[in-house]
Amino acid sequence: MVSGMFLALSAVFSQTPFVERLVHFEISGVAFSAPSEWVAQTREGAARFDTPEGDAFIDLEIQELTPFQGPTACVDQMMTTIVKEGWERISVDKHPAVRWMGTEPGNKEEIPSAEEAERLALGQSIDTRVTAIWIMGCNGARRWLLKMSAKTRDAGKYGPTFRRVRESFKYKVHANLGAKSPPAKNR
Repeated sequence: MVSGMFLALSAVFSQTPFVERLVHFEISGVAFSAPSEWVAQTREGAARFDTPEGDAFIDLEIQELTPFQGPTACVDQMMTTIVKEGWERISVDKHPAVRWMGTEPGNKEEIPSAEEAERLALGQSIDTRVTAIWIMGCNGARRWLLKMSAKTRDAGKYGPTFRRVRESFKYKVHANLGAKSPPAKNR
């Protein structure tokens, strides 16, 4: 009876995806969460997070806009600079954004992992494709580009983390965000 319960629990846990622990970051007025165990490099207007193994990354670039620009017009302008097709309109923190997802060929010259080297030694092929997700957004005061990428074979491992990072995005609230001072009242 007890062994049956452990067997059932192990089946449930083996089907539960790995969930990375996330920590809060704020870069140039954009707040988000990122994996705590990944190697972080941050500077004004940018952040990059790499897995310790180097098989996935999250890259964020933020640009302050002066003067204020309409959020939809800002996203439309960003779209004119991109040559990739297949963008989907979404919203992030109630502001317009666009997302592109695709699979690209991987680097065949890259040093394989131990598991991949073993498969190659047995004459088997390895999947070197890379899945990339690009998201661009704007709230009128700042625009940003988020790139997330991982080996396609690891989509089940990193997909939930990428989704949680995207869902954590929040623009820092500024009282004067694009607002003009009210006209003075004559008394």
